[in-house]
Amino acid sequence: AYAQTSSPTNTPSSVSGKYKVAGTNPNGSSYSGSVTVTESNGEYLFTWNVAGKTFTGTGTLEGSTLTVNWGESESVIYEVKNGGKLLE
Repeated sequence: AYAQTSSPTNTPSSVSGKYKVAGTNPNGSSYSGSVTVTESNGEYLFTWNVAGKTFTGTGTLEGSTLTVNWGESESVIYEVKNGGKLLE
């Protein structure tokens, strides 16, 4: 899965912004949509909009690894690239 921002205002120290998302579900089907990331007190708040549904989660950044808990057994793990403009 990946997420790429459409906002050129992100700085290398920030992953806050709105991103396009695309990936593959565990059942093999693909998905796409958007995710908005905001930072609050060192924690990242995620709101995904995928296939007409909204999902939320909270994440922590350690180095370039962003781990997001969203209420499922498996966390979403992104690698921050391109100064915060790409989460892969």
